[in-house]
Amino acid sequence: MRDPSFFKEAAYEHAAKFLEVMSWMARAAAEESVHRITLLSQSERDLILTRWNDTAREVPAGTLPGLFEAQVARTPDAVAVVFEGTELNYAGSSKLSGAEVSAGPAGGDAVCS
Repeated sequence: MRDPSFFKEAAYEHAAKFLEVMSWMARAAAEESVHRITLLSQSERDLILTRWNDTAREVPAGTLPGLFEAQVARTPDAVAVVFEGTELNYAGSSKLSGAEVSAGPAGGDAVCS
């Protein structure tokens, strides 16, 4: 559990930011655009745009079907898909995906590219 003073500090920071925005609005000319208001501090902006948005990950080489087949070989009995309470393991989903690919899309099927 967090120290209760943490919430007081966060509330004070929020109130200070609110007062800063209200002060800007009071000083702003009527024709000034609202989009000029800076709601985030530079550290908050950096946190959101840089640290939280850092999605760089090691990606294995290969194609998606190849990676899927490798997963099937490693864990054929593991659950791959759950839909409306029905589970399908990797071995079963591999057979299904192969059948679907060979059959091709039917009329009215959505096809993503």
